[in-house]
Amino acid sequence: MSKYVDELKNEGFFQQTIRAINNQLNEFYNLEDKYGLLSVDSPLKSEEFVDNITNERGIAIIDFSAEGAPGVDLKTKQLVMTYLATLLFNKFTEYKLKGIQKYLLFIIEEAQNFCPDRSYPVASSLAHSKLSAIATQGRKFGLSLCLISQRPSFVDRIVLSMCNTFLIHRISPEDVSFVKSVTGGLPQSLATRLTTLDTGELIVTGQMVTVPFPLVVRVPKEERKVKPTVGETNVVDNL
Repeated sequence: MSKYVDELKNEGFFQQTIRAINNQLNEFYNLEDKYGLLSVDSPLKSEEFVDNITNERGIAIIDFSAEGAPGVDLKTKQLVMTYLATLLFNKFTEYKLKGIQKYLLFIIEEAQNFCPDRSYPVASSLAHSKLSAIATQGRKFGLSLCLISQRPSFVDRIVLSMCNTFLIHRISPEDVSFVKSVTGGLPQSLATRLTTLDTGELIVTGQMVTVPFPLVVRVPKEERKVKPTVGETNVVDNL
């Protein structure tokens, strides 16, 4: 690969550009040496991976959490996300061309790390362009995108603008104006509640709502599938 990069000199590329390409290639080689992204056998590398999920209506979880992927840096996670997004987009495009109708919801937590706004410290992501393609075109092929973030103002505005339904839990005051903007506006009576919504309480707005106004949804504590642990840790006992 380095040989081909060196040949770019004859194509009129600036030396600074060639150095930048070489630096990125070296960084990728280091990631491959460390994690074996290309050499390790994985179901993700199988052509049948998406077929198996869609045929069996299954769920695949890629755990990027500190517990699931300890020590894995963000750039590596972005690389895997880029591969997944590309795999899904290409496969569902293939389904469409073959006249096969399948459906899949691609859910991404900590979305600001994979399609960040320019204001976010990450600033760029390898997966950004492909996630944008899924957001703008995926629904035509049966591929939907769900983005989850505790800091929505750090997620790319263009990608968010393609989302047709918003489920809004309590957010920070810094995100209120942004959320009001990307959702197409909220009544002032609801906008003032965005920073004080209780646990199990959310505002739903968009095409999922069949009435012409946003809804406030409350999930009773006894009906919640996941029990929150915030505020339940006894700090004194753990000292």
